[in-house]
Amino acid sequence: LSYVCRKNGIPIMSSQHGVTVEISKQHSMVRYEHDNSVADVMFSYNRKIIKVEKNTHFNHSKHYSVGMPLRLMRMKYANTTDRLALPIVFISTNLYNMGFSLSANTDYRKARYEQKLITEVLSKLPHKVRYKTYPEDNRRYADVDPVLDDVKRAENMELFSNKIDMRYLLYKYKIFITTGATSTLGWPIMSDKPVVFINQKYRYPLTSEAYDSFSKGIFVFNDSDQDFHRKLRSFLSQPIDKIERLWDEKKEARKNMVRNYFSTYKDGGAGKRAAKIILREYLN
Repeated sequence: LSYVCRKNGIPIMSSQHGVTVEISKQHSMVRYEHDNSVADVMFSYNRKIIKVEKNTHFNHSKHYSVGMPLRLMRMKYANTTDRLALPIVFISTNLYNMGFSLSANTDYRKARYEQKLITEVLSKLPHKVRYKTYPEDNRRYADVDPVLDDVKRAENMELFSNKIDMRYLLYKYKIFITTGATSTLGWPIMSDKPVVFINQKYRYPLTSEAYDSFSKGIFVFNDSDQDFHRKLRSFLSQPIDKIERLWDEKKEARKNMVRNYFSTYKDGGAGKRAAKIILREYLN
């Protein structure tokens, strides 16, 4: 397809899938896999990813920052309307890879890590917590994930294992907890509700620059810190309204974080911007 397009003078265009490259330290190891290594034109959410991709040896693209699509931007307008919903949801990004992964962790260690979060933190909170599994398209193991047994045993926890993307459930919750610098993070952050992010040392950690910005704009906990589980448990044990007040205090810093690492533009319109660029630069 690449050969046919270029032979006929048609530029190959691609767009950003989610916020990952610009925040994940681990993605520096697979820059040859980024779309800009093959596409002639890249439409991106923000200028930060453009800076990262332009500095790769494999960069082949002309870059444009057009902002996030509306489906992401409108998350902040979805209010919590379900009175029966639980106040806290843990959005698991735990996906087993059967040995094929950028992470230094084995699947066994991933399971143990998640189990400890449940037994040492989530199951000991004074609040009800829903555990949202990662929507797995292809099951990796015949055995039932041992993590789920820990969730079921916890009196204050509820398991949600339906294959539904988290973006369709954001309106149900008040506080989001998740781990790893992956594209999953974009959905809860754009809801503008409190986000507690666990920065994992050995699995998709934040870049140093992103960490500095995120720690000011949202609630960040490092799993490498001493007494990590105790600190996280203590924070999450506070009244929900107090956590929401602390979140409001980070509002200005969060605006800068979103503009730099998520969307250059704050009100959608990405499709229109991209269309104008295509018409002006490539179909004129």
